[in-house]
Amino acid sequence: MKSVDSNSFTLTTLKDGTVTVDPDSSTAYKDRGVTNPSLSDVKVGAHVLVIGTSDNGTVTATTVVIGDPPPRPGRGDAPPIR
Repeated sequence: MKSVDSNSFTLTTLKDGTVTVDPDSSTAYKDRGVTNPSLSDVKVGAHVLVIGTSDNGTVTATTVVIGDPPPRPGRGDAPPIR
């Protein structure tokens, strides 16, 4: 997360590009441990996953998932399955 303002936020992509995210009133927010997450829970430096439609470097978000991704088996960051 690069920057956040009251109506949108800007992400740094995995390839060091930037994307502006424009949520609207129908955007769903998900954040483990937060009862009713919203744009105010999106903070600079946070890890987010954004789902939506993209047009010229701007994503209109339908869903924003806030927080670290869950561990993936086989990546060395999850306990072994017994």
